[in-house]
Amino acid sequence: MPHRVRRFLVAATLAVAAPLTLVAQVTPAKGTFGAEVTSSSFDLLVPSASLLWMATPNVALVTSFTANTRDDFSSIGASVGLRRFVPRPGKLRPIIGGGVAVTNNTLDAPPNFSRRDTQFGVYGEFGAAWFFTPNLMLGSTGVVSVSGGDGGTSLAARLVRLHAGVFF
Repeated sequence: MPHRVRRFLVAATLAVAAPLTLVAQVTPAKGTFGAEVTSSSFDLLVPSASLLWMATPNVALVTSFTANTRDDFSSIGASVGLRRFVPRPGKLRPIIGGGVAVTNNTLDAPPNFSRRDTQFGVYGEFGAAWFFTPNLMLGSTGVVSVSGGDGGTSLAARLVRLHAGVFF
């Protein structure tokens, strides 16, 4: 076989195989970082920001931060957890995750009332994400959390949280 024909066949094979290989990987590669904005069904105007690090193509370490101020109330929170994108064919990936969270709440109400409490807790999340590419994701999860601290113990559930993520 002439050298030119062989080169043409190799180039044609790579041209056909490369897009198929790129499409096959739906989630980001190991070691990829991501940024995510999450909005709750109850607080659409108070999103949280998250930084993700893909420990494997299916498991991410997630650190989230949120701040909320309304009238005399303010809340600052942070959480750290793991999120698993369940492997399956296609671009839709089920999500299962969990972690720990801390929240500091402050209520300053007139005329001389002030209350501060810190809550420590755990959370679990479940839902699904659609990966348009390995670098762009939209998803929705539900969250159940249990927390306790200065202000007592609470159980909370958010049925719908919307996620928009970019991986780089």
